[in-house]
Amino acid sequence: MSAPDSDYTPAALAVLRSQLGLSIKDLAGVAGVSERRAHAWLAGTGHPSPAAVARLDAAHRTFQQQLRERLAVLLRSRTRPVVLSVAGEHEVAQVAALAVVLELRGIPYRLEDTTTG
Repeated sequence: MSAPDSDYTPAALAVLRSQLGLSIKDLAGVAGVSERRAHAWLAGTGHPSPAAVARLDAAHRTFQQQLRERLAVLLRSRTRPVVLSVAGEHEVAQVAALAVVLELRGIPYRLEDTTTG
C-alpha cells in the first residue's frame, strides 16, 4: 500500500503524540480510528486516511493556537521570573515549548508543578 500525500510518517505521529500529550488510545480517538489502526500507523504498516489527516491537522492547529495564546499572555506579563505551571501530563510538551521560547528571548522563568495536591 502506498502512502497518501501526508506528512504523518511514524516519526511525525510520535512527535505529534508527544506534543499533544496523547496516549495511543487518545491518538486513535482524535483521528477517529481504532487503537489497532493507530498502532499500525506508528509501526509504519498503515497510513492515515485523508479524513484522519484532517482530524489530526485540526488537533495540531488547536495545540499551536493554544501555545501562541499562552505565550502572548506570558510575554505581556511584567512578572519576572515568568511562572510556567504544569497542571498535568497533557501540558508538559506545551510548557517545554514555552520554556524554549522564553530561554531564547532571555526571559527568566521558573517551573511550577501543580499536579500534586
